[in-house]
Amino acid sequence: MKFSNTHLAFLAWLLFAAILLHFHEPWRDELQSWAIAKESHSLSQLLYFSRYEGHPSAWYFLLFSITRLSADFQAVQWFHAGIMAMVAALILWKSPFTRLQKILVISGYFFLYEYGTLARNYAIGILLACCFCILLKDVKKQWLTLIACLFAMMQCNVFAAMLACAFFCPLFFSGGKIARENRHFLLPYFAGALIFVAGFILAAFDMQPPADTTFMPEWTWEKPALERALGSFFHAFAPVPKLEIDFWNSHILASFVHPEWLPKIEAALGILLFVICIFTLRKCPAALVFFMLSVAAITVFLSVKYAGFMRHHGHYFLAYFFAQWMKNRTAEHQFGGTVLPGKFFTLILTLHFLAIIPAAYFDIKYPFSQSQNIAAYLRNNYPDRQLVGHFDYATSPVSFHLGQPIYYPNAGKEGTYILWNTERMNREVPDVTLIINDLCRQKGDFLLVTSYPIPLEKRGNSIRLIRSFAPAIVPSETYYLHEVNGK
Repeated sequence: MKFSNTHLAFLAWLLFAAILLHFHEPWRDELQSWAIAKESHSLSQLLYFSRYEGHPSAWYFLLFSITRLSADFQAVQWFHAGIMAMVAALILWKSPFTRLQKILVISGYFFLYEYGTLARNYAIGILLACCFCILLKDVKKQWLTLIACLFAMMQCNVFAAMLACAFFCPLFFSGGKIARENRHFLLPYFAGALIFVAGFILAAFDMQPPADTTFMPEWTWEKPALERALGSFFHAFAPVPKLEIDFWNSHILASFVHPEWLPKIEAALGILLFVICIFTLRKCPAALVFFMLSVAAITVFLSVKYAGFMRHHGHYFLAYFFAQWMKNRTAEHQFGGTVLPGKFFTLILTLHFLAIIPAAYFDIKYPFSQSQNIAAYLRNNYPDRQLVGHFDYATSPVSFHLGQPIYYPNAGKEGTYILWNTERMNREVPDVTLIINDLCRQKGDFLLVTSYPIPLEKRGNSIRLIRSFAPAIVPSETYYLHEVNGK
């Protein structure tokens, strides 16, 4: 096999991805799903606890398998990195884009950092979507395999499920055209449709939260919701963050525009970008339908269910990326073709490439989370002391790294991962110093870990600050270690 520039680009991507992964400290969302999988004693228990997370169970089943082979979270990180390495390889060798566009895509903010470095359940959906686009070259021959890709996508996460449903609409139309011309295709055609519907029902049932959940419990509409979603669309296409340590989930416009005007300007830019996207896809009906359905579904979800963060908003860009992939000429006989994406697409990818520079710089220079550092300090200096953590969601990563439970005043019991149920909300403790005497009566002397500084006037004689662990890219994962004297 001849070594080419494509091989060189792939090796360079692997090297840089490995460097980012080496310097990245996992934060609570990465560790929460891993802890649930690790501490579940059976698949039924895993299924029960994962339903509080708002995602289908496929990722948790994969993590369950990994934790049976290794209890180290690095195993999850490298497994996830392997998934994104396959994504990068498929884009480099199988996508219809120019060499420059391929390199910009895989080296951009979302593919290299948000979905490449942070180990969540989004990468596997992207991998399946890439496989789907590759198989579109021969819909008749690959019909059931295409359906299998969509079935699996719907089990990954809610955003992948939206993209899968949007993919299915033009695919179903294309399959129907083949079935009208070839009666032998009728059986696999309807069988595939039934499999897709079964996958949709399974995912919908799997994502249905328990009655006592407190995480996104209701569908609600607030007046600025649409404006916020349009701003999110703009963020997805121009994800350049602030040039500060707390760059994550920020945008550089916030550094220059007054907060009162920022949402309106971002919404206006979102509308402009959406119109341009429609214009670039207008000659490929299937790609245009897929893109518009994806955008509509994501916008409704962000508006009435969960406003989300950059990792969620990025699926707007993924919808456009895969819509552009669908325009490749090899699928012209099925979907209609047009020229390869041009200057607008390259400009967007260039912005994504520029966005990775501050993200990589700050993640290499500063801890993403201080949870590893405080856990190491506790392990070396206070191995046998009782620990109390407040707030529970912010201090749970410390428990994960220590490999032992922490007492959470919110829940009124020891725990590791957070169970988002009403029992936890009923015991909400906004200020731990108000219950410090009760904790002293229960536990005597103990160590208190908080994600915020306790003012000197509230510490009294019983609370002594030992050490602070700051800064961190995730502001709520800077920590303050206190010794509490129960006497």
